Amino acid sequence: SVAATVAGGDKGMPMRVLLLMPLAAIIQVIGGSAFSSLAATAAGLEGDERRDARICMVFANSGPLPLIFADALFSGTHLLTEITACVSFYLLMWTPTYWSYGRSILGTYDNNGDSNNEMTGLIPKIGRELRKFFSPPVTGAALGLVAGSVPPLSNALLGKGGILSPFFGAMKTLGSAYLPAALLVLAGSLVGSKSGSASSDDDGDPSSPKQGGSNMKVRTIIAILFARFILAPIGGLATVHLLGAIGLLPEIGSRARAVVSFAILLESCMPPAQNTVVMLTIEGLTERAGRMAKALTILYSLAIVPVTVLLSIALHQSNIMALK
Repeated sequence: SVAATVAGGDKGMPMRVLLLMPLAAIIQVIGGSAFSSLAATAAGLEGDERRDARICMVFANSGPLPLIFADALFSGTHLLTEITACVSFYLLMWTPTYWSYGRSILGTYDNNGDSNNEMTGLIPKIGRELRKFFSPPVTGAALGLVAGSVPPLSNALLGKGGILSPFFGAMKTLGSAYLPAALLVLAGSLVGSKSGSASSDDDGDPSSPKQGGSNMKVRTIIAILFARFILAPIGGLATVHLLGAIGLLPEIGSRARAVVSFAILLESCMPPAQNTVVMLTIEGLTERAGRMAKALTILYSLAIVPVTVLLSIALHQSNIMALK
């Protein structure tokens, strides 16, 4: 989707407007990081529970869920194409930030062997850091940006009759399995945590601050809800006003302003990113993954009402419904 959006994004939205979405993403991540630290401290969270709560506060479900809501609201209209383009450009910044800074918040960067490699020099250390940053999703987003930006490559991949169009179609088909696979990991972690929690209580120390038990505390859930559905939407609205105040948003009343404003507000009112379960599972932290899966199940259930209210506010604030 990144390659297709970059190759033809200006047909639906001006490129200078689409480029506001990565800027909005980094502004919201920076603001969310500050808010999450304050909220976690106010709730008295420590250890792994603090790290798990913070990533839920900072990073929302910024890909699948906004697209699902956009399709439900604007299916069959050109607005759906324009909002999809905005979400894709938002993900250009959000994805590498999530899979790099998000892993840093979780404390899942692999530092094993650092003591054995202290004398290997600067270049090997830089190489290790680059491998940490360029995880598969980050690499995929970067390759998509390159594929859509280079005309000969985009024509070969996306053009009608392009020599590489069958390959691109096959990759899109494989990529469509990502969300169902992520949902399976989420459900599998939830089921597996039930059987693993009893043994961990017997074999380990349940009072350990590192493990924090098999369930998130109620105060942790409340802190995440407060950050995600009160602080984050306020931050999203502030981002729109900031971009408007410094003259980066299109003129008031224009179609482009309404679309990009709604896209920014849409991204700010989503529940936490479910891929955190995938991230923890990849690192082999099955107990934390199970605890995160349980918390996300609760958070997504409780998010129905606030997300509905916030979407209504976003539609009103952006005035996008007048364009249908």
